[in-house]
Formats: sequence, C-alpha cells, structure tokens
Amino acid sequence: MKESDKTKILIVEDEFLTAKFFEYKLKSKNFEVLKICANGKDAIESAIELKPDFILMDIRLEGHIDGIDAAKEIQKHLSTNIIFVSGYSESNFLDRLKEINYLEYFSKPLDFNKLIDLLNKNKPQKLKT
Repeated sequence: MKESDKTKILIVEDEFLTAKFFEYKLKSKNFEVLKICANGKDAIESAIELKPDFILMDIRLEGHIDGIDAAKEIQKHLSTNIIFVSGYSESNFLDRLKEINYLEYFSKPLDFNKLIDLLNKNKPQKLKT
C-alpha cells in the first residue's frame, strides 16, 4: 500500500511513552502517523497544515490549551474525525465534550482492537486514479 493510500492520523498526547506506543500500534496496523503533538497549540497548527483523516486527542495536554479547546479550534478550520482518549472522566470534561462533534471517547487504558475497528469503519474513501 502506498503512503498516500494510508489513513492519516495525528496523535495529540503529552505523555511521550504513551504517544510512542500509540504510534507503534497504529503503524503496525498500516496507518500513517503524521505527527505527535504534546500541546494544544501544536495540535491546532499541525491539524490545519497536515489535514489528517483522524485525530487521536488526549484531553489534558501540556500548556494552557486542553484537547477539548484544541478540537473546537480545529473544527473551525477543517472537518476531521476526532477521537478522544483520556484517563480522566471528570464530569466537567464530559460536559464540555457535548459542545463539540467528535467520533468517539475512549478511556485509558485504550482497547486498541476497538480503536482499530472504529478507524476501519470510518475510513475516508480514497478516489481511484
């Protein structure tokens, strides 16, 4: 499969080892990881520039922009599938999630089989050339 045919994913996760593990697992299933971002500002800029098919987004991030605020800003510029993955389930985060469109919310530890199934079911269709 050519790189251009692979589903493109942006990982937004501030825990380095977790982000690298996500990257490893996704690449092993033939997804293209465009970049790993640790903070909301980088996530916003990278999403707008790279236009991923999916964004795997943690809620708590380095810096003053959390994953929910980053997702809101990204959605002003492009339509992409956002999947939240977080170890936090406080009601204030879950209430704020109602303010935006997102594909799914997974709590950590992540069940990668469920994530891969979700990604495969929602893959954008590539035009044959």
